[in-house]
Amino acid sequence: MPLLLLALLITLGLALVLGLVLWYLKRKRRQRLAAESFRPRLRLSIEESELFGLGAGSPNAPYYLVLDTETFDAIDPEMPQEAWSPSRIVALSWQLTDRAGQAIKEESHTLRQAGTMQHEAVRIHGISNEQMQQGEAPLPVLHKLMQDLEEAEIVVAHNAWFHLSTLTAELQAHGLDTSTLEGKSYICTMEWGRDLGCKIGGDGRKLYPRLDELFGFLYFGRLAVPIRYRSKTLRDVRLVAACLRRMSLPVAE
Repeated sequence: MPLLLLALLITLGLALVLGLVLWYLKRKRRQRLAAESFRPRLRLSIEESELFGLGAGSPNAPYYLVLDTETFDAIDPEMPQEAWSPSRIVALSWQLTDRAGQAIKEESHTLRQAGTMQHEAVRIHGISNEQMQQGEAPLPVLHKLMQDLEEAEIVVAHNAWFHLSTLTAELQAHGLDTSTLEGKSYICTMEWGRDLGCKIGGDGRKLYPRLDELFGFLYFGRLAVPIRYRSKTLRDVRLVAACLRRMSLPVAE
């Protein structure tokens, strides 16, 4: 009889513990759902949000040229500069803005290049080999870019060294003069974002933010902001221009 009573008490005790655990888990789930119901659900569209819109275009004089390139090869963003080798440009976008970062004009082009891109490169920028082959001849697009560059005082890009080096190599490959590009001052929003301290590592070091992280920090005070887009290179140009309008402008190099 004592053994039967002991077994019964143990069973009741286990049932009580299990009930308490289930009650606690349900309570935590209700709290999480309640918190999420008050959290703003933010999802922006590069094509539709007023934060990125061109409007009627600024009537002011050009000052900045915001630039982005996408390349034929998949390039590690952590690659040291001394190990870098040029890759052909498959997408090129830019925006000419006034001193306040308000858009004057915008261009976005897919460039036709020979060969077949690797899967990793396609995964990064979303341009298929078929789309690349249907793109524009690079030379007329480069001429158009250089005409707009003549009007700008400062070039702006996220990871500016990479984009400027890539563009310089593309110009040289087509026999074009690079002195205008090399003579421009530039602002790197990636470097500026690190100096701002918007992304901190576990050891307290300031880290380079991704472009979408810098944008989220400047506009919404958080790094994770979902953004819908159809063209990555156009997305990046509009994000850089939006950051340019928001930040206290760093000194151009």
